[in-house]
Amino acid sequence: MKKLSNLPMYLGDMLHKSIYTLLSHYRFKELPPIETIEKHIRNRLNQSYRYSRDKQLWHQKPKEIPLLRELVYGEEIGRETIEDMIHRLQQCLGNLYESRSFQDAMYGNHINLYESEQFHAFRFNEIKIYVVMDLLYQDEKRDKWIIVDWKTGRESMEDRNQLALYSLYLHEKDNIPHHKIKVRNEYLASGEQRENSIQTNDLDQVNEIMLMSIIQMLQYMEDVKRNKPVSINLFEKSEHPKKCSMCNFRSMCERDI
Repeated sequence: MKKLSNLPMYLGDMLHKSIYTLLSHYRFKELPPIETIEKHIRNRLNQSYRYSRDKQLWHQKPKEIPLLRELVYGEEIGRETIEDMIHRLQQCLGNLYESRSFQDAMYGNHINLYESEQFHAFRFNEIKIYVVMDLLYQDEKRDKWIIVDWKTGRESMEDRNQLALYSLYLHEKDNIPHHKIKVRNEYLASGEQRENSIQTNDLDQVNEIMLMSIIQMLQYMEDVKRNKPVSINLFEKSEHPKKCSMCNFRSMCERDI
């Protein structure tokens, strides 16, 4: 069940992996045609669809290809949904190539590219917090550090909190002043961009969110050092069927959905 995804999530995952490949292998070089990347991602989506229909195929490459949750739980992926995903893929790729962050990272002479899609961690109240920044670079011309998050879906109220967490990590790890950090969301489906400076109230809010999340998680831990949870019977079932329908582990629940 850990290997379950859904169509929008897997599309986003493949786009992120493609961006990482471009940043790693094509900087200051001629980019491959958008159609080549689109074909590769569509092939992977089709492969996941076939494997979700035939588990024997999936068992040949269980670590490479996720199963689509929609098909595993007996739902159908209609033609309209597929066409919407293809349109979103094309929009995201076209907007990616034109985006400010991508152009800076690929061709900016004053840009120091530091990392993309790397796991990091820092401690908050003795709890390890993991972060994965989509892109981090230094703009020497502006004397700023830019944290970029690629978004393939809609804009969310949580987006700013996520970037505030990344800013907090960068400040804690490298002692970079917050006024020298810019955070930027690139909404690839729409081509919109949001760049902000993180304010004190943003940091206060993300600290409060982390603290409350830790308190809630600890309530379900029998042994923190061993990372052992309490009995599954002590986890309350959701009263909202829509939430259950989006859960990879819903087969473990006795509730009819």
